[in-house]
Amino acid sequence: MEKIKIYTITHKKFTCPRDTIYHPLHVGHALAKDLGYPGDDVGENISEKNCYYSELTGLYWIWKNEKDAEYLGLCHYRRYFVNQDGFTMNETEYMDILSKHDVIVSCPRMVEGSYYEEYKSAHSIENLEKTGEVLRELFPDYAEDFAQVVHGKKLYIGNLFAAPRKLFCAYAEWLFAIFFELEKRIDVDSYDEYHKRVFGFLAEELLMVWVRHNKLDYYECRFGCTQEKAETLELKHKLRELVAQQKFTEAREWFYGTLEKRPDVVLEVSDISQELEPMIQIIHTCEQEQALGLPCMAELSLDLNVLLTHHKVLKQIIWNISCGAESEKEISYLIDSHASWAAIMMVLLNQPEYGGQLVPLLNRLAEVFYGHGAYGNAGAFLEQALQREPDNPKTLENVRKMAGEG
Repeated sequence: MEKIKIYTITHKKFTCPRDTIYHPLHVGHALAKDLGYPGDDVGENISEKNCYYSELTGLYWIWKNEKDAEYLGLCHYRRYFVNQDGFTMNETEYMDILSKHDVIVSCPRMVEGSYYEEYKSAHSIENLEKTGEVLRELFPDYAEDFAQVVHGKKLYIGNLFAAPRKLFCAYAEWLFAIFFELEKRIDVDSYDEYHKRVFGFLAEELLMVWVRHNKLDYYECRFGCTQEKAETLELKHKLRELVAQQKFTEAREWFYGTLEKRPDVVLEVSDISQELEPMIQIIHTCEQEQALGLPCMAELSLDLNVLLTHHKVLKQIIWNISCGAESEKEISYLIDSHASWAAIMMVLLNQPEYGGQLVPLLNRLAEVFYGHGAYGNAGAFLEQALQREPDNPKTLENVRKMAGEG
C-alpha cells in the first residue's frame, strides 16, 4: 500500500509534477474527449455530473475506488499545495504536516464582509440557503458550525485538501449525502455553464463546516498556481488573434461574452499575469481611436504583447507627469509614438488614484503636449477638464493662453 496519493484533478492537458505521489485524474471523462489520463468514469462514479460537480466528481471517484493509500489528497492541474519556498510539496513535506495535524486545507482569502455576502455577489444565494436547510434536516448538530462559517470572513478556494483515508472518506460520505438531497431542490439545468458548477462552489466552504464540527486540527497551507486557467489562456489567445486582424469591436464583444459565461477567467488565481485588464483597455482604446479618426495605438503594432508593453510604459510616464518627475525622453516617447488623448484618458480613467486630481492632471497634460506642438491632444485634454469642472480657474487660464497664442 502506498503511503500517500495526491490526485491531480484535470479537464485539460497539463504537465504533472514529477513526484510519484501525484496522480492525474481526468474528471468528466464520461462525456469528454480522452486526454490520455485515467478517468473518473470507471468503477462507481458520477462522471456524467461533472458540469454540476466540477472537481467533486473526482472526489467521489477517489472515495469509492481508491483503496491503495493510507493518505489521500486532491489538488488541481495548475493549483498545488506549496512549501515555504513556493515549490510543490513532496511526500516528506505532506507527511510532516499530517503527522502534526488531522487535515490540510488551503490558505483562505479574507473578505471584507462575510462569505455569505461574497457568495451572494457571485451566485444565487438561494442555493446556499437551501444547503443550510438540507444540512439542518440531515445533520442538525452541524447547524451552528454552518452559520459560523457562512457568516465568517474566510473564503476557501478550490476544494484542495489532504487527510488520512478514514477522514477523507468520512468527509466525502457526509458531503455527498447533503448534495444528493440538494440536487432534488435546485434546478441546475436552468443555469449557464459557469453557474451549473453549483456543487463545486458550495463545497469550498462546506469542507470547513465539517472540519470545525469534528474539531479537527487543520493546517492552512499555501497553494500556488503553475499556470493560468485554461479558459483564461484560451481567451487571451483569441484576443491576440482578433487584434492581429484589427477586429477590435469583435475582440471587445468576445471578451465580455466570455466574461458573462465564465466570470472566473479574470480572477487573480486565473489570470496570474494580470494581463486581461490592460488587454481590454487596449482593445477599447483602439476601437475608440478608429471611431474618432485619431492616431491608432495599433499603428505601433498588431502584436498584443507589444501593445501591452506600450500600455505599461504609458502608465509609468503618466504617473511621472502627475508627480512632476517626467523626463524629456519620456515626453519624446509620447510624441513619437503618437499617443492619442483617448489612449491616455483610458489610462487615467482606469487608475482610481487619479480620481481626485484628474482636472489638475489634465491641465498638466495639456501644457506638456502644447509645449511640444501636439495641439490636438492639448485641446482635447482641456475639453475633458472643462467637462468635469467648467469653472476651474486653471483650465480657463490655459484655454485663454493657448487660444491667444494660437
